[in-house]
Amino acid sequence: MKNREDRVVELNAVARRVIDEVRGNHPDQVFTYRGNAIETMHNRGWQAARPRAAKKYQDELGEPAPEGFKNIRVHDLSATSAAFASSKAVALTSASFLASRNR
Repeated sequence: MKNREDRVVELNAVARRVIDEVRGNHPDQVFTYRGNAIETMHNRGWQAARPRAAKKYQDELGEPAPEGFKNIRVHDLSATSAAFASSKAVALTSASFLASRNR
């Protein structure tokens, strides 16, 4: 549900497996942290994850992460997923939904 509207979201097998693994951990929400529902994506957890991801990038690839990687936003990920979906011949309506700012 987003903006008090039910939404249909297409998931690949990996995403479905993640959802199934956490199903039942909370009575109403799918994603939680220490038993509490995650209410927003731009929170301290997200902000702390970006520098950790940049460090892992450097550790694994041997070069500093690009600035865009260090400062990535949730919105950037949805736009990227929509572009990837459209490049893989996903139905235009699905790719358009992925890119929607009203999700």
